[in-house]
Parts: sequence; C-alpha cells; structure tokens
Amino acid sequence: MNVFGQLSANFEIIAFKTHGISLKRVALPVILLAFSFSILNAWFNSFIVPHSLKGARDILLQARKQLSGALVEGPNLTLELSGGVVRKVVALNWDSTNLTMYKVTVSDWKGGIPIRIIFAERARYAPDEGKWHLYNVVSFELKEEGKGDGGAPKVSSLTELKEMSLKLVPPQRITRKKKLDEYDLLELLREYRLIRKAGGDSREMLVELHSKIAIPFAGLVFAAFAIPLSNQPVRTSSLMG
Repeated sequence: MNVFGQLSANFEIIAFKTHGISLKRVALPVILLAFSFSILNAWFNSFIVPHSLKGARDILLQARKQLSGALVEGPNLTLELSGGVVRKVVALNWDSTNLTMYKVTVSDWKGGIPIRIIFAERARYAPDEGKWHLYNVVSFELKEEGKGDGGAPKVSSLTELKEMSLKLVPPQRITRKKKLDEYDLLELLREYRLIRKAGGDSREMLVELHSKIAIPFAGLVFAAFAIPLSNQPVRTSSLMG
C-alpha cells in the first residue's frame, strides 16, 4: 500500500496512464504475488503447521511421562462402521508398551441417537487376532425408538461380561487426544463429517475449517483493497492514502 501511495504522490501513476498502462496492469504483479503467497501460506497452515504442533506436543508429553512415570493421555477416536453407524471410543489412559487402554467407553451412534454403550475396565490388543479384548465389561443395548424419563434413550438390555472382543483400530493409530489445531485440513474435514453424521456438536471444527482458509487469504484481501485506496487524487496528501 505504501508503494502505491508513493507512486501516486510522485505522479508515477499518471505517467503510467499517459503511456497507456492502466492501474490494473500495474497492480497485476502485486495481486499475483499476493495470491501466490496466500496459496503457499494456506498449504503451510493447513498441512505443515498442524503436524509440527502435534509432534512438538507429543515430544513434550513423552518427556513428562519419563519424568513422572505417568501414562500417556488416552485416545479419543471416531470410527465409521457399516450401516450408517458411527463408533466413538474414549479411554482415560493408553499404555503403548502393553498395548492396553484403561477405563474404556465405546458408544455406537446411528442418526445422532446412541444405540449401544460399552464400558470396560481395560482393553488389550491381540496382534495375532487383530482384535481388542475388553475385560470386566458392562454393555447397554439402547432402543432407537422411544425415550425414557428425562429424554434419555430406553435401555432394552444390560449385559455384564468378564471378557469380550471388539475390532476397533490397530494400536498404531492410537495417540493422545488431538487438539483442533493439530488436524490438517483433510483430517479436520473427515472428522467434521463423522461428527455431523453422528449428530454431535461440530461448530468448533467448522470454525477451525474456515480459519485454515480465511486467515492465509487475508493478505490477498488487504492487497486488493490497498491498491485502489492508496491511489489518491493528486491534490491530496500521501498520508491520506
């Protein structure tokens, strides 16, 4: 903006127009450069920065774990099953050395309504079977239609088991719960769609999605406004521009 203000104050814009060069032609390189930087910034902000933040926080968490001997914060996963069912898995702690989750809650959702909830004291991964073995399990089967007192879904059956098996995800995909700024653009879009499909609150993710695009392109918008605003009439001062 300051460059175009100086060009206008020194009558360079008039000189360009006198030689048949329009303001659009003069501004085109600036707009193209701003657009190129916006694309680069959007790619950097959407894919490089989230993974860098996640890596830095994982290193910090591992350092704290080694100092205190505490377990890494448990996973928070959202999976899409067949038949329009979305499965959410939450565990308070995850021990990567024993491939074990502790205080596990598994909930299945269909159309924004919970249809099954499973609580387990712990879940251990069996690599040879590719399944998780859940121990000290309490399983609630919920009715999809009709609600009980307080608007909660009705419980159709309750089962207590010493052990049960579930096919969830391989332990390599289990990490601590990600923060929104640690998702890249594609991961955030996928999680947003899953949560919307499950009927959850996705407003924060929608805001993060918009910000990953809007913030990098702010420079392009400023450049587009700066060029005409800085091109002031000759009798006004450059400070007005």
